[in-house]
Amino acid sequence: MGSSLPRTERYPRGGIQLAPLRITQQERELTFEGGRLRFSGEQGNWRLRAQLQSWVLSDGAARLEIGPAILNSQYAYTEGAHSFTQEDRLQIESLSWHQPQLKLDASAIRLANRVSLDDQELRIQLDLDLGEIHTAEQVLLTGQTELELSRLNADAIRATMTRLRKLAAGGQTGTKREALLAHLEPYLLAVLQDSPRLDLQRLELDSPMLGLSAQVDGSLFFDGRRLESLSLVDFDQPAVKERWRRRLDGDFTWHELPTVVALWLGLPLDTRTLEIDIGRGQVRVNSRPLPPLWR
Repeated sequence: MGSSLPRTERYPRGGIQLAPLRITQQERELTFEGGRLRFSGEQGNWRLRAQLQSWVLSDGAARLEIGPAILNSQYAYTEGAHSFTQEDRLQIESLSWHQPQLKLDASAIRLANRVSLDDQELRIQLDLDLGEIHTAEQVLLTGQTELELSRLNADAIRATMTRLRKLAAGGQTGTKREALLAHLEPYLLAVLQDSPRLDLQRLELDSPMLGLSAQVDGSLFFDGRRLESLSLVDFDQPAVKERWRRRLDGDFTWHELPTVVALWLGLPLDTRTLEIDIGRGQVRVNSRPLPPLWR
């Protein structure tokens, strides 16, 4: 009797080495120390891993440096990308912004997102960890946030993507922004027909340097009924902005409210919980109209 070995699946693999580069324009200079891209997978499921060295952008006395950084990404999809899931995890080891009046240095920044499109909706989930941000040799800020945007109409998104592909195939890539927006407006407004919602599942910020902290959660909703009264093309007009604003409803809670924030909002100094209510775009805090924040 013969024997057979288990079948080993072989998926396409590859890699790209990124060379260092330098671009100079008068006092501005962009440098990149290089990196490497690796990819693997099969039709319907692909993975990417990017290891990037530092990027440095300088403009006179101002300097922004980002990296090294690592990105892990996975994209899984059905035929024709009718449905898909995109997951990304980005880790930035260091980020700094230096100019004569201000120096900020951050480390261990992590960003994770998940975008999924199914038969009913597009859902976007975001998880951000700020690590530690330092200035003047002190910890200015640490924090994490988790949020989710959901109920974006799936069929409208697919229709928008199809229309964009047709426009690109027709050679209309040079169309002016206003004309393109007017053409896509019915498709984009239809994305909102299921009344999208934004859930702030967690926001935790702490500033040892300033003695302030925040713990906030809550939800914001958009009224997706009667979309024909809205416009994207004329959004800059005050009356149109007001119609969009009046579509917003929601509520948020700020736990363990710092005393200085209660003072700033004109609330009793022993206030420990701040309830933020949004009704038809109007904001109230602890059942009071939101006072002017800048006087």
